[in-house]
Amino acid sequence: MKIFAMLLIVSCAFFAQAYAESSANIKGSVKGNVKVKILTLDWTSQIVLSYVTGGLLEKKAIEVEYISSSSTGQWYLLANGLGNIQIESWPGTLGHRFNKLVQAGKLINAGQHGALGREDWWYPLYVKELCPGLPDWRALNNCAHLFSDDMDPDKGQYLAGPWLIRESARIRALSLNYNVVKLDTGEQILDRLKQAAKHKRPIMLYNWSPNWTDHSLVGEFVEFPPYDPLCITSPEWGVSDKWLWDCANPKDIILSKASSLSLPQLSPCAFAIVKAMEFTKQDFVDVASWVDLENMSYQAAAILWLNNNSQRWQPWINQPQHCR
Repeated sequence: MKIFAMLLIVSCAFFAQAYAESSANIKGSVKGNVKVKILTLDWTSQIVLSYVTGGLLEKKAIEVEYISSSSTGQWYLLANGLGNIQIESWPGTLGHRFNKLVQAGKLINAGQHGALGREDWWYPLYVKELCPGLPDWRALNNCAHLFSDDMDPDKGQYLAGPWLIRESARIRALSLNYNVVKLDTGEQILDRLKQAAKHKRPIMLYNWSPNWTDHSLVGEFVEFPPYDPLCITSPEWGVSDKWLWDCANPKDIILSKASSLSLPQLSPCAFAIVKAMEFTKQDFVDVASWVDLENMSYQAAAILWLNNNSQRWQPWINQPQHCR
């Protein structure tokens, strides 16, 4: 009788565990009740597409949590499993750390988007009428006064964001008569741009493409000496024989997705969906325009994108080998 009771207890425990595991699998294949953590950074398209990602995972009953991070802080979070997904990684400003962590086996490259990007000094096209030597970088010093302010009328102002970009090093290497004004977010940079464009005031700023400016404000990137890997490793290379960073940022960079090492085990379904996701240049332009020009919330823009693109995302979440 005691043996029968013990067998009954063991059997009940076994089936209870099996039921729990089955329930976990049904609810998006996440181990236990742990949420998949999606990083939101400091520019519009990344935030909106992070909410799109979360919306797709939730359609497979995967619980998500959004973790706000700076661009530089994301690497610590991803490498230590405190964040699981970063949906828009730029190889220019962010690529050095990204590639280094992937090569060290601390991060997963979860695939590329179908969009080429560029980031560098940029100005609205109306500025060219006042500084006709542009986009050649050698015209910048002749026109520095156009971008100055009352605090320092002899130096031009270049507006940059919070990202780890070697703008001061480039200014030094190319002897540019400019100061870097760092703002906290991409949104602040583009707010300054909208105000300047409204009154046709000269402005020189860090910008990137794809972005809402591709849709509604014609402009040009400054053409610095072409990028070469030696530009950032060998002072003897290039225009300056003394300083690094005497070149442009790389052109035609491929936007990527980053995953923590833990995500494939935490949720094979979520990992498979992220790998399948692929946004186009138009996607990046659209979601940025909806927020930065039409004043939608990030969440509303994500819902609009999902509603407009069901035929595209249905195959992304249809992962029979990984999602139940």
